[in-house]
This record gives sequence, C-alpha cells and structure tokens, in this order.
Amino acid sequence: MGITWQRVEELLTELDELHREYWRVLAKAYREQAEGRTKTMETYKGEAPKGRSGYQITAESYTEYLKQYPDAPKEVKEDMKRKIKANSFLAECDELTRLELFNSSAFNDVIKGYVCLCADSLGYTDEQRAELLGRLCRMLDEKTAKEAKDYYSDH
Repeated sequence: MGITWQRVEELLTELDELHREYWRVLAKAYREQAEGRTKTMETYKGEAPKGRSGYQITAESYTEYLKQYPDAPKEVKEDMKRKIKANSFLAECDELTRLELFNSSAFNDVIKGYVCLCADSLGYTDEQRAELLGRLCRMLDEKTAKEAKDYYSDH
C-alpha cells in the first residue's frame, strides 16, 4: 500500500502554503531592516560599531527577529538559526581564516553556479559558457582566495 495521489496533492498544497509563508515572513524581516527597525550592516552604512563585526550584528539581528516572532513557521526558524550559526562562526574568524574557507574548495560549486547564472543572463552561448567555466576552474586551482580578492580590489 503506497501513498495515494490525493495525499500527494495535499502534501504539495501544504508545501506550497509553507513556501508562501516562508517568503512572507522573510519579506517582513527585510522590510523591517529597510525601515531601520532591526540593526544590520545596512543600518551602519557598511561600518560596524567599534569592536563589533558585521557578522556579529547580522547574527544578533536574526536572533532578535526570532525573539520578536516566536510563532514564525518552523522552516523560517530553522533558516534563521542556520544564518545565526554561520554568522556567529564568521564573526570569530579573522580575514585570513575566512579566505581559507574558499581555499578549501567547499564553495567551488556555488561559485560555478553563480558564474553560470551570470553567463546565462548575459546570453552566452554554450561554448562561451564552457570556456568561462574552464577558466574559472583553472583560476580556482591556481590562485588563492587572497590573490583573487586582492585582484578584485585592484581592478
């Protein structure tokens, strides 16, 4: 005895409702940030108050949001908790340690995904896209994250 199509449709409807609620709550959080009701890096115009990093401020902002909205959907709470964990971790790292995260290749597929999105949005052909990805892969192997960041800063 398996799952019925009716149950599949019910689950899909439930998932769709959760997805809409997730984006509604997230939009509300962003609106509050824009209105200055929660403190993020944007509030400080890109500069953290002395002794506090942007990562700390962002983690605190998400923590405050969870306190203000204890009835937020489970998926939103889990997403916020992951953001708090990631930003709290990054707040403890110095710049070279953060760059080392990129050197670990943990984000290579994400970087490639962004490059593909950009190439597609610019109308690159499959051949151009493949060439761009090939060069990206070579750069990821040959250059360190610090070298890439420095190159970006200088150009």
